[in-house]
Amino acid sequence: MAKAKKSPVVHLAGTAKASAPVRIEARINDPKYEVELLKEDIHFKRVWFEPPADEEGWMKLLYSADGPTGDPWQIGKVRIYLDPDGLDRNFGDLSNLTIEKAKKD
Repeated sequence: MAKAKKSPVVHLAGTAKASAPVRIEARINDPKYEVELLKEDIHFKRVWFEPPADEEGWMKLLYSADGPTGDPWQIGKVRIYLDPDGLDRNFGDLSNLTIEKAKKD
């Protein structure tokens, strides 16, 4: 019986656009911001988050009546969690997948 050829371990990293459910946790700490308008402000792109996240995963939550082109101020913070149960376990349609060797730590 022939011995199987042993392959080296290769670490890969990839990026692709994917659709998956996420859970969003937001904390509004600006007392002047009207929380009742949050859904409308998100729809009209007057509220957005700004990466990078801090050590705990929080990103700045910003508001401007003119959107990102205006003069924004921080109204709170937001954390976004990926729902792993909502992902296609067979990777779905990742036709735009880019794979490369992972950078060493």
